[in-house]
Amino acid sequence: ACVAPAILSALSLFASFKGAEASRSGAYAQADEYFNLGDETIATAKANVRDREQNRYLTELDIQEKAQQDINYASDQGARQYATMESDFSSSGAVLESGTPMEALSNQALQTSLQKLSIAEQADKGVGAVRYQTAQANKAETRNARTRANQYYRQGELTRGGAESQFMADILGGVIGAGTTYLNLT
Repeated sequence: ACVAPAILSALSLFASFKGAEASRSGAYAQADEYFNLGDETIATAKANVRDREQNRYLTELDIQEKAQQDINYASDQGARQYATMESDFSSSGAVLESGTPMEALSNQALQTSLQKLSIAEQADKGVGAVRYQTAQANKAETRNARTRANQYYRQGELTRGGAESQFMADILGGVIGAGTTYLNLT
């Protein structure tokens, strides 16, 4: 008559142990998922930074190409204007080596040079702005990703620690339950 309560108590203890083990395994899987989310957050941020840097580079090339086209256009326009002025002065019989005609031609060449310089400076400012904005966005992305990843890692550690505590509580509850079953049946 004492064998049946012992067997039932042992089965109760075994069931409690298996339940505690399954619960711990599930919590460990959840903790691993938090660690994976942290890793994926960092990997995604790195990919976003890489993509942003590639886009920055292409944007810089576009800015520089457009500036070069504008400089070439300004140079052509300045050369045409210079040639027109030179032709007008020559046909009027003005001496081109000195005086007002020479000053006008020199002024035209200077204006063309200043316009080309202005275009180049604006392009440099544009490239600088793109670089600055990209760097700021990359810093923010990296900082935010690290913060989120650290939160996931902490959550994983808490889940894993909680799983161990819950496992021990479940085992202790199983032992007490098995003992209570044995005492109630005898």
